[in-house]
Amino acid sequence: MRTAEQRHALRVTTGREVIELRPDVDWDKGKTLLWVLDHLPHSGSAPLVPIYLGDDITDEDAFDVVGPHGVPIVVRHTDDGDRATAALFALDSPARVAEFTDRLARQLRQAPLRAT
Repeated sequence: MRTAEQRHALRVTTGREVIELRPDVDWDKGKTLLWVLDHLPHSGSAPLVPIYLGDDITDEDAFDVVGPHGVPIVVRHTDDGDRATAALFALDSPARVAEFTDRLARQLRQAPLRAT
């Protein structure tokens, strides 16, 4: 890994059960999320409310971005302990993600569309 990192100007980032090879540029999941939000088609009539779920330390940059205007949710694992996070909400296991997304989808289907 280190040879590839040096030879190809890559940065190695480790996380939970993952090794990421990234270009050695000032870019992270938070900046990626900002780029995506800036490029989504949007009428501007109502604010976008991003919901970001992540289970890894590499998601913290995105939690920082989402925090003030959206819903940052950390997905805990048994080996996490009580690690600090920028997420404002937490699900206590990966199994809870499916429950959360199912419940959210049901609520969104039932909610009337509102013009602001």
